[in-house]
Amino acid sequence: MFCLMVAYWNEKFRSGSRHVKPLFAAGVALGIFAIAIMYQSNLIGKLADQPLPGEMDPSRRVSAWKVEAALVENAREKLAAEGKPAFIIAGHYGITGEYSFYIPHASPVLKSGPLVYYADSDEPVNQFYFWPEYNYRSQRKGQNAIFAAEAGLYQLGGGWQWKWLTHQQIDRITPTPGALPPRIAQEFESATDLGEQDVKIGDRVFHRVHLWACYNLK
Repeated sequence: MFCLMVAYWNEKFRSGSRHVKPLFAAGVALGIFAIAIMYQSNLIGKLADQPLPGEMDPSRRVSAWKVEAALVENAREKLAAEGKPAFIIAGHYGITGEYSFYIPHASPVLKSGPLVYYADSDEPVNQFYFWPEYNYRSQRKGQNAIFAAEAGLYQLGGGWQWKWLTHQQIDRITPTPGALPPRIAQEFESATDLGEQDVKIGDRVFHRVHLWACYNLK
């Protein structure tokens, strides 16, 4: 896209149109502003004298993963303290990568075997399917696991923008909790719902995660 932009504007500049430079300058200024807001969303909060709700933060998808990984790892350690080795299964391949990166114990053990896996499947849905070391059913039989799935974000009530600007409390609607996927339930002898938890930076909720403790992989 950058190369196409250069080619396009080079042609326009050579044409000598008097409208080209103002349009180009306006486009660059708008692009710089958009990039600044996306990468430094706290600038919006400074302008309004308070940060955006986490649910509406434009950087939400790339934020708070270290916090979430620590939360899930804490649940795994508690499960492992019950006496059996425990690992993590994530319900999304991207989250599998995030946890593997941010959990301190996950990366060093990749040479001997993963700590975090993507949910098992019978057909290729992502790259984890093609890596034998990520087949937890062949490597982790009899062990316990924490299954982590994305939970729905809170839905902000009507007029939240005005309430945010005027520093009023914003109404939030909690979505209906998800269920443990049938395939995961069948792979283990039993499972305990650990509930949904908020993933926060400060007081702002950036993600929500639903955890289950799964016992004795068949």
